Amino acid sequence: IGEQRTLFLADGSTVTLNALTTVRVLMTPQARRVKLIRGQANFHDVDEPDRPFIVRSGNSSVRAIGTQFDVDKEPDRTVVTVLEGQVAVARSLAWIENTGRRRLLQDLAQPAHELQAVLVPAGEQVTVMAQNIPAPTPVDVEAVTAWMQQRLVFDDTPLEEVAREFNRYGRRRLVIADPSLLSVGVSGSYSASDPDALIGFLRSRPTLHVVQTADEILVTRRKAR
Repeated sequence: IGEQRTLFLADGSTVTLNALTTVRVLMTPQARRVKLIRGQANFHDVDEPDRPFIVRSGNSSVRAIGTQFDVDKEPDRTVVTVLEGQVAVARSLAWIENTGRRRLLQDLAQPAHELQAVLVPAGEQVTVMAQNIPAPTPVDVEAVTAWMQQRLVFDDTPLEEVAREFNRYGRRRLVIADPSLLSVGVSGSYSASDPDALIGFLRSRPTLHVVQTADEILVTRRKAR
């Protein structure tokens, strides 16, 4: 909780782990494989066209193509954001790992290909759900990677997701006790190391009531007077 760490892999690639993150790394002469078991990580791979760099998260597989990218494993989805270069995202591990790069790019360039896969360029993001991989969309990369500077950046982010991010950094958990508040939007930039900034913002909201105990920060709906 609250810790971040950068790993230097044997091939020269780097993996920066966010708080509450677990990965498993397997390096072979044929491929470089990372399994994101939980949490969020930023990957900067050394480009080796004949030795794929693969990140597996839930039901999705990400193949780097000389790039830097961020993978966030959420409970029901995986969010992939590309900072540099491009990545291929697919549901089939065997296809994305065993297909040569030239063929891979050719297949993904076809507008009507039947593969459950997409090519994601720099500055775009794709959210892989349980059943499908939608088209990638432009995203604010600096906001997505703000965690690397110990910042929490929200843009009308549902309170449920805000709590999930907040709870990476402290043992006193933010708990949304009223289900009707889970979708309430929160915006702003907050220090991950200063929980009082976000708590103060929540206290200022007219619909929210915040109570702090030794173990948790409880958010309920403010009663009308």
